[in-house]
Amino acid sequence: MTVLGTRCSAPARRPTARVRSLTLPSLAGRSAKQLSRRAENQIVKTFHEVVDALRSGDLQPEALSAEQLRLKDSAGENLVHWLLVEFELELAKKLINLGLPYDEYSENGSTPLMDCVRLGHRTAVEYLLSLGADPNKHDSVVGETSMTFAAELCRRALEILAVLVRHGGDINIPDTTMDETPLMHLEKALGKEEAARFVERIRLPQK
Repeated sequence: MTVLGTRCSAPARRPTARVRSLTLPSLAGRSAKQLSRRAENQIVKTFHEVVDALRSGDLQPEALSAEQLRLKDSAGENLVHWLLVEFELELAKKLINLGLPYDEYSENGSTPLMDCVRLGHRTAVEYLLSLGADPNKHDSVVGETSMTFAAELCRRALEILAVLVRHGGDINIPDTTMDETPLMHLEKALGKEEAARFVERIRLPQK
């Protein structure tokens, strides 16, 4: 997308994970206490098999063992992170309610909030911010914040950028590699006057 002569980044697309089909005992409607040891042993333990079972409904979040709750994928993403960027918000909420972290780094340097911003997943962004996810946390690899990622997407993510600001996002905090701020990215994309009007608008009290 081109805005005023500059090219905005398109929202990132997450590679589709290839998961194996599996046969699990039907656990729907049972609590963890009701699961027998034999049934627990039948639950497959690899990350994507657990994800697949959660998404299909063959495995309920409350039936996950402590070992399964600690599982991470090859990128170091926990179950909450993976489900959020796959737009499985309701499942992610259930796991967060079980105590899984929602603002930790993956091995790629990003947090769930950062990746949801890049994907344009506004509902998940608002939910994570309501829990206290930090919009000013820097990516531990590229050094940018969720604010910068939103600003880089230009008009595609202006409303998400506004949400971040209203939850404490700093439009003037620089990244740690290029020393560029979200405001600088906005000005490149929109021009200084339009960027200033946008910043003024999002800082006004909401009615």
